[in-house]
This record gives sequence, C-alpha cells and structure tokens, in this order.
Amino acid sequence: MPRGRLLTKALRPQLSAQRCPAWGPLGAALLQHWRREAQASKPELEPLLYWSNLRPGEPEPLPAAIFFRRPSEMPALERHALELCLRQKGTVLDLGAGAGSHVLALTSRGMEAEGMDVCPEAVEVMRLRGVTAHQGSFWKIQGRYDSLLLLMNTAGASGSMLRLEQLLRQLRSHLTPQGQVLLDLSPPDWAAIHRARRLGRLPAESCLDGHWAELTCWLSVWAAKGCSTSSLVGVMFGPAPGPQLPHALRGSSGGGPCRGGSRLQS
Repeated sequence: MPRGRLLTKALRPQLSAQRCPAWGPLGAALLQHWRREAQASKPELEPLLYWSNLRPGEPEPLPAAIFFRRPSEMPALERHALELCLRQKGTVLDLGAGAGSHVLALTSRGMEAEGMDVCPEAVEVMRLRGVTAHQGSFWKIQGRYDSLLLLMNTAGASGSMLRLEQLLRQLRSHLTPQGQVLLDLSPPDWAAIHRARRLGRLPAESCLDGHWAELTCWLSVWAAKGCSTSSLVGVMFGPAPGPQLPHALRGSSGGGPCRGGSRLQS
C-alpha cells in the first residue's frame, strides 16, 4: 500500500504538504494519534519520521504512541524524574510537554502540574486529555516553580552548548529558592557521528568527542516536512572542555532517539 494512503482524510489534520514549522509534523502526528484512538476501526497511521545529518537518507520512525505512554511504560529515567518531582512537592511545569503524559502521571498522584509546548496541536491534545496546558517557548516562561521538567531531549532543542548554558541560567530564574530543573539529553551515536565527520556531513567544531554533538535534524509526516533545526545531544558526567554549564550535570544515558539523561542540581 502506498505510504501516503495509510492515513484516512478524516483523521489527517490540515497541514501543508510542503514546508511547515519545525514542530508541525510532531503536532500533526499527536493529533492524528489522539483522533485515531477515538475511532473503533483504528486505521493505520503514517509514521512520524526523524531525520538528521548523521544519516540523511535513513530516517528513524518515531511512533506517536510513545508520547501517550502510561507511567509503567515510560523508561526508568523518566519515572525517576517524576519521583524526584513528587519528593520535591510543590508545583511542576513540564516544558516541551508533547501530549502531556508526564503531567498526567504527576496530577494523578496529587501534584499540581502544568504543561507547556510551542506546538499548538500539542497544546490542543493536552487540553483534550484534561491537562492544564499553555502554548509557548521554554525561553518565555512566566512565574516560578518547584520543579521544571525537560524530558525526551527537550533541552536539546536549545541547539548548542552555548544556548544550553543560556537556557539553564534563564530557567534558574523561574525556580523557587529550593527548586530543581530535571532534564535529559539524548546520548550520541558516536559511530554515526564519526562516520558523518569523515563524510563531511558534520563540521569538526560541532561536536566534542565523548561529550556532546550539535546535529541538524527535521521531522516529517506524509508529504509534510518540518523546517530543519539544530539539536544538541550528549552525555556529561562532569566538567568537560569547551563551554561550561552553570551547574553540575549528573546522570546516566540509554539508547535511542528519546532516551538518556542528566539531572541538573540547582
């Protein structure tokens, strides 16, 4: 069956068949998945694809279902982050909240938690799921919180080590005195990074071997392609050469495009 026919027109959100905002394909995939779950027949969906300059012709499928996981289905790192929020108590803002699953996991246990995402379709899905959600960028937060969550490589959307440092400094100003920022970064595929450097796809200055890399990536679904954007991946266990973060990052990493992480101690 041709891939373009997998998704019925009744479920497909209105989205340009050409270029769209970087988050457009993700928002469309979240909305189509939510609508599909309301259908008795459960039609097959066109997959969301993640592309990068590591393997330009080899996209990775990114199932929309991973954004709708229950706590028991989440990776151990994400469950640990939620437990840290529960121990901290107080208020939580989940940045880059997607479909709001982390917020729902916290509110189901009595926490006061909200979601924020730059993607309007993600905000729509969150509200349909009963989440208090706001549209906006993690650069434009209002108020102070006891915990700020940036899971599933949301912090990587800062795009570079320098921008990550700037982001962390700004996030700190939105914490209560004893507040915390909990974030993860996707671990680099070093074999692919080294190959991309040999082939000239990745400039030498865009990575620090063993620590971090700055990739060019984009999403697509159906014929719609999101604008390319910079994404930071990395794993840090202590001080590293190059730009220094304002706080210590500690943590562990896992595999795959949406796993891995560090805890920011403020």
